[in-house]
Amino acid sequence: MSENKLAKYYRAPKLYVRVPSQGAFNPDTQQSMSGELAIMAMTGRDETMIKNPDALLNGEAVTSTIKSCVPGIQDPKEIPITDIDTLLIAIKIATNGEEHEVSANCPMCKTENRGVVNLRNILPTAKLLDSEYPVKLDTGVTVYIKPYTFAMQTEAALAAFDETKTLQSLTQEKEINSESMSIYNKSFRRMADMSVSLLGRSIIKVVTPEGDEVTDPNEIFAFIQNIDSNAAKKIDETLAKINSLDIDKKIELKCAKESCGHVWTSEVDFNPTDFFGTGS
Repeated sequence: MSENKLAKYYRAPKLYVRVPSQGAFNPDTQQSMSGELAIMAMTGRDETMIKNPDALLNGEAVTSTIKSCVPGIQDPKEIPITDIDTLLIAIKIATNGEEHEVSANCPMCKTENRGVVNLRNILPTAKLLDSEYPVKLDTGVTVYIKPYTFAMQTEAALAAFDETKTLQSLTQEKEINSESMSIYNKSFRRMADMSVSLLGRSIIKVVTPEGDEVTDPNEIFAFIQNIDSNAAKKIDETLAKINSLDIDKKIELKCAKESCGHVWTSEVDFNPTDFFGTGS
């Protein structure tokens, strides 16, 4: 089969970035010799996907765009959530350039203020993750955890969305009967089961004081379901800290209204719905 004469005009990488996880929790990530990922601009199809509300809700818009624009990532669903903002910012730069328009209402006079931030200045603020995160429990057991994957975060968000709708429908009822209470209790049980599932899937291995290393998912789930609440809380709190490691989104703004001039700190919204919006 002859080579496509137009192949040399295909997209090429526009920039290279180092993600916070540095590939530590996703062995399929193919980085350059310098530990960076190549980033290409979005295609027309990508831009359509990233603005589709349903695709944004179920995560398909983000995974599809990352797979298209970051060839070094084989399965975007399995990348740590700590890497998402860095990748989306890099894709935004590759597609639309470094400048991103922001708007915020002054907290003093309520005047709408518009400004521009340089996204390249934000990229280096990403906090790099450690290669491992051990949590030692009072029993002497050490639990090694990893951040949520994008698939896990999406699953949790969808479940929370569904359960919130269920609970809202119950609060609108004039009377709470036995059927309503049953639905209410089932909803909370599902959320509790989801929390246990996410915690279990965030554990890479468990090492006992005797030196035994357990990696079997079934044994780990049984362990999580049978430890005391303080131990589970200790693991969960450490996991929450890891999941929150992210880009520094804070920017300083000054009110443009002459009679005000108030200076305050705001945050850049990296939600794909707004970040890749029309005209952004």
